[in-house]
Amino acid sequence: MTERLRSLARKSKIIKTISVGVYAKLVGVLVAFAMVPIAIHYLGVEKYGLWIAVSSLIAMLSFADGGVGNALVNMTSQAMGAQSNKSLLTIVSTGFFVLIMIALVGLLLFALLYQHISWGWILGFSEGVNTTELMPLLLIVGIGFFLGMPCSVVGNVQRGLQDGNVEAFWSAKGQLLALFFVYISIRMNSGLVGFAIAYISGPLVSALLNSSYYFLYKRKDLFPRLSFFQAEEMKSILRTGGLFFVLQITAVIQSKADNVIIANMLGLSAVAQYAICMQLFLVAPMVMCLLWTPLWPAYREAFASGDIEWIKRVFAKSMKLAMAIGIPVSITL
Repeated sequence: MTERLRSLARKSKIIKTISVGVYAKLVGVLVAFAMVPIAIHYLGVEKYGLWIAVSSLIAMLSFADGGVGNALVNMTSQAMGAQSNKSLLTIVSTGFFVLIMIALVGLLLFALLYQHISWGWILGFSEGVNTTELMPLLLIVGIGFFLGMPCSVVGNVQRGLQDGNVEAFWSAKGQLLALFFVYISIRMNSGLVGFAIAYISGPLVSALLNSSYYFLYKRKDLFPRLSFFQAEEMKSILRTGGLFFVLQITAVIQSKADNVIIANMLGLSAVAQYAICMQLFLVAPMVMCLLWTPLWPAYREAFASGDIEWIKRVFAKSMKLAMAIGIPVSITL
């Protein structure tokens, strides 16, 4: 494929990913705004604050995969640029089984330790707060978190291969499923724990369906196989993941720590108030992520294929557009 054809194919995939991403983000925003009044009405302000605080606390463990998920995006993009299907299968297979191992170890440690940690102290619960549902809620959210690790492989591979539009489509389905499952759980009056199971199940079910569609139908050649697991490839994935590990820690602190800090210092009701307002202020970052995330694997693929001029040109345009969107939106907010 010539450099010009590669550039056109890259551009087409970016536009497709952004287009479907707009739909997915719109669905995500609408579901988030719909979920807040539904959850508060059913759970009450205090229990809703407990749900937000616990889910934020567990989400702060998102760096626990050691950056392997992000490494998969980078390495599949590079293999795509080098046009090596065998290397792709090795990367996907090795990454998948590495994440399974990390998830199993993490789940085991969590199951052994979570009862011995003073979660109430971490979240700053006052003596008057009812925490009877805290431990089962933590267990459900923790299990959901570790189950999500191997399920995330398909999305990372799709982003790396510039099939982000497929990942975005299933992500939107996951949000809608979560809303539907939550509605069912409320109708069954299943309480906070049932609410948590319903909410977490949506994205997990969607990821499983996505994996089945992608690895059993669209890209059968990339179905993870234990025979393609390689120790050397694992070292390479972990080495690349280590760089992302540092970035993930800072991102988690920036995006999730606030809810835990507020719960500790101001109480669960304040968490609920803050979370509602934060939904509005998340719109601008969502727009930015929507536009720029598809460029990441495209840059890596272009770098692997030697198309450096394309990277320079697109990066300059993206920075100008980012300022044109970001500055007015920030000032308005």
